[in-house]
Amino acid sequence: MDENKPRTSDLAILGINMGIFAAYTILGLISGQDAIFGAFIVAIVHGVIAFIMALIKQRWIWALAGLLIPLIGFGTCLNNIKLGHM
Repeated sequence: MDENKPRTSDLAILGINMGIFAAYTILGLISGQDAIFGAFIVAIVHGVIAFIMALIKQRWIWALAGLLIPLIGFGTCLNNIKLGHM
């Protein structure tokens, strides 16, 4: 049954994950300083879920997404906190 199902491309998986990440990061940036830290926590959870999906699906693009999401989230959080206290 799974053999007939078309496989989602790696770029689509990464793009969808980055789109979801962008959505809750923008909501956190609009909401203020405390919310961006909450968005970073969500990014960590999102990354862990992506790593779990990499192990389940055995597709390493999920692991790449799981690495990029918290990494970009940390940079965004740190930059926003630094710029917010200037």
